[in-house]
Amino acid sequence: MNNKRILSVRGLTLLLVCLCLASCSHAKADKPLNVLVPEVVITEFYTTILKKALPEAKMIFAPVPRAGAEFRRERAPCFLGTDAPTAKKYFQVDTISSDPFLAWGVGIYTPRDKPKISNLEQLKGKVAVVVRGNNFVSSAQKKFGLAKLYVLSEDKKLFIFLDQGRADVAFYWYPLLRSNRAKIHRDEKLSIHQATSALLCLNKPENQVYIDRFNATLLNLRKSGWLRQQTDLLLQH
Repeated sequence: MNNKRILSVRGLTLLLVCLCLASCSHAKADKPLNVLVPEVVITEFYTTILKKALPEAKMIFAPVPRAGAEFRRERAPCFLGTDAPTAKKYFQVDTISSDPFLAWGVGIYTPRDKPKISNLEQLKGKVAVVVRGNNFVSSAQKKFGLAKLYVLSEDKKLFIFLDQGRADVAFYWYPLLRSNRAKIHRDEKLSIHQATSALLCLNKPENQVYIDRFNATLLNLRKSGWLRQQTDLLLQH
Protein backbone atom coordinates (compact mmCIF):
# COMPACT_ATOMS: atom_id res chain seq x y z
CA MET A 1 0.00 0.00 0.00
CA ASN A 2 2.80 2.39 0.88
CA ASN A 3 4.53 1.60 -2.40
CA LYS A 4 1.34 2.43 -4.27
CA ARG A 5 1.06 5.71 -2.43
CA ILE A 6 4.67 6.59 -3.20
CA LEU A 7 4.12 5.81 -6.88
CA SER A 8 0.92 7.84 -6.85
CA VAL A 9 2.65 10.86 -5.29
CA ARG A 10 5.54 10.57 -7.72
CA GLY A 11 3.13 10.32 -10.61
CA LEU A 12 1.23 13.40 -9.45
CA THR A 13 4.48 15.32 -9.00
CA LEU A 14 5.63 14.37 -12.49
CA LEU A 15 2.27 15.46 -13.93
CA LEU A 16 2.49 18.84 -12.19
CA VAL A 17 6.05 19.36 -13.46
CA CYS A 18 4.98 18.55 -17.03
CA LEU A 19 2.02 20.91 -16.80
CA CYS A 20 4.26 23.66 -15.44
CA LEU A 21 6.81 23.20 -18.23
CA ALA A 22 4.08 23.22 -20.86
CA SER A 23 2.56 26.37 -19.35
CA CYS A 24 5.93 28.16 -19.19
CA SER A 25 6.75 27.15 -22.75
CA HIS A 26 3.35 28.38 -23.96
CA ALA A 27 3.78 31.70 -22.13
CA LYS A 28 7.21 32.18 -23.68
CA ALA A 29 5.83 31.45 -27.15
CA ASP A 30 3.00 33.93 -26.59
CA LYS A 31 5.32 36.69 -25.36
CA PRO A 32 4.96 39.60 -27.79
CA LEU A 33 7.89 40.79 -29.85
CA ASN A 34 8.49 44.45 -29.04
CA VAL A 35 9.76 46.55 -31.94
CA LEU A 36 10.72 50.22 -31.56
CA VAL A 37 9.43 52.36 -34.44
CA PRO A 38 10.61 55.99 -34.69
CA GLU A 39 7.97 58.65 -35.25
CA VAL A 40 8.92 60.06 -38.64
CA VAL A 41 6.99 61.17 -41.71
CA ILE A 42 7.04 57.66 -43.20
CA THR A 43 6.17 55.73 -40.03
CA GLU A 44 3.02 54.36 -41.67
CA PHE A 45 5.11 52.91 -44.49
CA TYR A 46 7.36 51.17 -41.93
CA THR A 47 4.47 49.71 -39.95
CA THR A 48 2.77 48.31 -43.06
CA ILE A 49 5.88 46.27 -43.89
CA LEU A 50 6.37 45.17 -40.28
CA LYS A 51 2.78 43.90 -40.02
CA LYS A 52 3.32 41.77 -43.10
CA ALA A 53 6.63 40.34 -41.93
CA LEU A 54 6.08 39.97 -38.17
CA PRO A 55 2.33 40.21 -37.50
CA GLU A 56 2.78 39.34 -33.82
CA ALA A 57 5.04 42.36 -33.23
CA LYS A 58 4.00 44.95 -30.69
CA MET A 59 5.09 48.34 -32.02
CA ILE A 60 6.43 50.93 -29.58
CA PHE A 61 6.34 54.41 -31.13
CA ALA A 62 8.68 57.17 -29.96
CA PRO A 63 10.57 60.20 -31.33
CA VAL A 64 13.89 59.22 -32.90
CA PRO A 65 16.19 60.15 -29.95
CA ARG A 66 13.96 58.42 -27.40
CA ALA A 67 13.55 55.34 -29.60
CA GLY A 68 17.33 55.13 -29.92
CA ALA A 69 17.79 55.50 -26.17
CA GLU A 70 15.20 52.79 -25.46
CA PHE A 71 16.92 50.47 -27.93
CA ARG A 72 20.24 51.05 -26.16
CA ARG A 73 18.55 50.15 -22.85
CA GLU A 74 17.23 46.96 -24.50
CA ARG A 75 13.60 47.86 -23.85
CA ALA A 76 12.88 46.08 -27.12
CA PRO A 77 14.98 43.54 -29.03
CA CYS A 78 14.36 45.17 -32.43
CA PHE A 79 14.22 48.61 -34.07
CA LEU A 80 12.74 49.43 -37.47
CA GLY A 81 13.88 52.37 -39.58
CA THR A 82 17.65 52.78 -39.87
CA ASP A 83 20.81 50.80 -40.63
CA ALA A 84 23.49 49.18 -38.48
CA PRO A 85 26.20 51.87 -38.96
CA THR A 86 23.76 54.65 -37.96
CA ALA A 87 22.58 52.70 -34.90
CA LYS A 88 26.19 52.13 -33.88
CA LYS A 89 27.18 55.77 -34.33
CA TYR A 90 24.19 57.53 -32.81
CA PHE A 91 22.67 54.93 -30.45
CA GLN A 92 25.84 52.97 -29.49
CA VAL A 93 24.12 49.65 -30.18
CA ASP A 94 25.59 46.54 -31.84
CA THR A 95 22.99 44.98 -34.09
CA ILE A 96 22.20 42.36 -36.67
CA SER A 97 20.34 43.65 -39.71
CA SER A 98 17.84 42.61 -42.31
CA ASP A 99 18.26 43.52 -45.95
CA PRO A 100 17.56 47.23 -46.53
CA PHE A 101 14.20 48.16 -48.00
CA LEU A 102 14.51 51.95 -48.37
CA ALA A 103 17.25 54.53 -48.96
CA TRP A 104 16.81 57.75 -46.98
CA GLY A 105 18.67 60.77 -45.74
CA VAL A 106 18.53 64.41 -44.77
CA GLY A 107 18.30 66.91 -47.62
CA ILE A 108 18.43 70.71 -47.88
CA TYR A 109 15.07 72.02 -49.05
CA THR A 110 13.81 75.39 -50.27
CA PRO A 111 10.30 76.52 -51.26
CA ARG A 112 9.34 75.59 -54.83
CA ASP A 113 9.44 79.23 -55.93
CA LYS A 114 13.02 79.66 -54.67
CA PRO A 115 16.28 78.33 -56.15
CA LYS A 116 17.62 75.03 -54.86
CA ILE A 117 20.69 74.89 -52.64
CA SER A 118 23.34 73.14 -54.73
CA ASN A 119 26.39 73.52 -52.49
CA LEU A 120 27.00 74.02 -48.78
CA GLU A 121 28.59 77.45 -49.27
CA GLN A 122 25.16 78.79 -50.19
CA LEU A 123 23.98 78.13 -46.63
CA LYS A 124 26.08 80.93 -45.13
CA GLY A 125 23.91 83.64 -43.62
CA LYS A 126 20.68 81.69 -44.22
CA VAL A 127 17.90 81.16 -41.70
CA ALA A 128 17.14 77.45 -41.45
CA VAL A 129 14.59 75.17 -39.80
CA VAL A 130 14.77 71.57 -38.68
CA VAL A 131 12.37 69.25 -36.87
CA ARG A 132 13.38 68.26 -33.34
CA GLY A 133 14.97 64.82 -33.10
CA ASN A 134 17.15 65.18 -36.18
CA ASN A 135 20.55 64.34 -34.68
CA PHE A 136 22.39 64.81 -37.94
CA VAL A 137 22.22 68.60 -37.93
CA SER A 138 22.59 69.37 -34.23
CA SER A 139 25.70 71.46 -34.99
CA ALA A 140 24.41 72.86 -38.28
CA GLN A 141 24.35 76.55 -37.32
CA LYS A 142 28.05 76.73 -36.60
CA LYS A 143 29.09 74.17 -39.21
CA PHE A 144 27.32 75.87 -42.12
CA GLY A 145 27.53 79.50 -40.98
CA LEU A 146 23.79 79.91 -40.60
CA ALA A 147 22.36 83.20 -39.35
CA LYS A 148 19.83 81.24 -37.26
CA LEU A 149 18.55 77.70 -36.83
CA TYR A 150 15.00 77.12 -35.56
CA VAL A 151 14.36 73.70 -34.02
CA LEU A 152 10.65 72.93 -34.40
CA SER A 153 8.44 70.37 -32.67
CA GLU A 154 6.34 69.33 -35.69
CA ASP A 155 6.81 68.73 -39.39
CA LYS A 156 3.87 70.98 -40.31
CA LYS A 157 5.54 73.94 -38.59
CA LEU A 158 8.54 73.52 -40.88
CA PHE A 159 6.35 74.06 -43.94
CA ILE A 160 4.66 77.06 -42.30
CA PHE A 161 8.04 78.72 -41.62
CA LEU A 162 9.09 78.26 -45.24
CA ASP A 163 5.73 79.36 -46.63
CA GLN A 164 5.68 82.54 -44.51
CA GLY A 165 9.27 83.44 -45.40
CA ARG A 166 10.45 83.06 -41.80
CA ALA A 167 13.13 80.63 -42.95
CA ASP A 168 15.15 80.28 -46.15
CA VAL A 169 15.98 76.58 -46.02
CA ALA A 170 14.92 73.42 -44.21
CA PHE A 171 16.94 70.37 -43.24
CA TYR A 172 14.40 67.65 -43.79
CA TRP A 173 14.11 63.92 -44.37
CA TYR A 174 13.84 62.32 -47.77
CA PRO A 175 12.10 60.55 -49.36
CA LEU A 176 9.22 62.99 -49.09
CA LEU A 177 5.60 62.06 -48.79
CA ARG A 178 4.07 62.86 -52.15
CA SER A 179 1.63 65.17 -50.37
CA ASN A 180 4.58 67.47 -49.54
CA ARG A 181 6.24 67.26 -52.93
CA ALA A 182 4.48 70.35 -54.33
CA LYS A 183 5.65 72.56 -51.45
CA ILE A 184 9.45 72.15 -51.40
CA HIS A 185 12.30 70.88 -53.53
CA ARG A 186 16.01 70.07 -53.21
CA ASP A 187 19.14 69.30 -55.19
CA GLU A 188 19.16 65.48 -55.10
CA LYS A 189 22.96 65.41 -55.41
CA LEU A 190 23.37 67.12 -52.04
CA SER A 191 22.64 65.38 -48.72
CA ILE A 192 23.54 66.05 -45.10
CA HIS A 193 23.21 62.39 -44.20
CA GLN A 194 22.55 59.18 -46.12
CA ALA A 195 21.40 55.82 -44.77
CA THR A 196 19.04 52.93 -45.40
CA SER A 197 16.08 51.50 -43.52
CA ALA A 198 16.10 47.92 -42.28
CA LEU A 199 14.97 45.85 -39.32
CA LEU A 200 17.69 45.90 -36.68
CA CYS A 201 17.81 43.56 -33.70
CA LEU A 202 20.18 43.39 -30.77
CA ASN A 203 23.14 41.21 -31.63
CA LYS A 204 21.92 38.08 -29.84
CA PRO A 205 21.45 34.59 -31.35
CA GLU A 206 17.77 34.38 -30.40
CA ASN A 207 16.98 37.45 -32.53
CA GLN A 208 18.24 35.97 -35.81
CA VAL A 209 14.87 34.31 -36.44
CA TYR A 210 13.20 37.74 -36.70
CA ILE A 211 15.77 38.93 -39.23
CA ASP A 212 15.30 35.77 -41.31
CA ARG A 213 11.52 36.08 -41.31
CA PHE A 214 11.69 39.78 -42.22
CA ASN A 215 14.07 39.06 -45.10
CA ALA A 216 11.83 36.29 -46.43
CA THR A 217 8.85 38.68 -46.47
CA LEU A 218 10.91 41.43 -48.12
CA LEU A 219 11.94 39.04 -50.87
CA ASN A 220 8.30 38.16 -51.56
CA LEU A 221 7.26 41.83 -51.51
CA ARG A 222 9.96 42.66 -54.04
CA LYS A 223 9.12 39.72 -56.31
CA SER A 224 5.42 40.59 -56.30
CA GLY A 225 6.14 44.24 -57.11
CA TRP A 226 4.34 45.40 -53.96
CA LEU A 227 7.34 47.14 -52.42
CA ARG A 228 8.12 49.16 -55.54
CA GLN A 229 4.45 50.02 -56.05
CA GLN A 230 4.01 51.29 -52.50
CA THR A 231 7.27 53.24 -52.58
CA ASP A 232 6.30 54.97 -55.83
CA LEU A 233 2.78 55.63 -54.56
CA LEU A 234 3.72 57.20 -51.22
CA LEU A 235 7.18 58.62 -51.56
CA GLN A 236 9.25 60.93 -53.71
CA HIS A 237 13.03 61.25 -53.38
